[in-house]
Amino acid sequence: MMEALIVFIGILLTGLAGYSLKSLTVSGALAAIITGLTVYVGFGINGLVLLGVFFASSSIWSKYKSSAKSSIEEKLAKGATRDWRQVFANGGAAGFFSIVHYYHPNQIWLIGFAVCLASANSDTWASEIGSLSRKNPIYIRTFKRIEKGDFRCNKYVRQHSSTSWLASYFYF
Repeated sequence: MMEALIVFIGILLTGLAGYSLKSLTVSGALAAIITGLTVYVGFGINGLVLLGVFFASSSIWSKYKSSAKSSIEEKLAKGATRDWRQVFANGGAAGFFSIVHYYHPNQIWLIGFAVCLASANSDTWASEIGSLSRKNPIYIRTFKRIEKGDFRCNKYVRQHSSTSWLASYFYF
């Protein structure tokens, strides 16, 4: 009982810290708290550690050289501050696997949980680090360079992004 209370307070403080550091909006902080609670229910402290590694590393990369990324963020209407949609897009599936695991314990749900976080982590790292590349991204369909921030940028390949994805894979 005492452990659960301490963890609950820790999750609340983490959500508030994310908001105070401008990594999360109010809705993002609430979504992060909900996600943290579902992960704790399903996978306990170990699941929270994985979620925390994702949140901390992604927040660091989002803030890293943020002034150099501001023009791209303006084009995409996405800054370093995450709202509830972005939190659930990155952590919602992991939260889902946590709840399913709570009711139907099976190793497959743990694998799904870890894969979801690793995927979200690699996508975030590739986007945040790749946007710092001096070269424009390459559009996958035509293999031609396109302008940074182009609406097709979610389908691009960039050396920094590929390297970041690989580094995130081994990190996680």
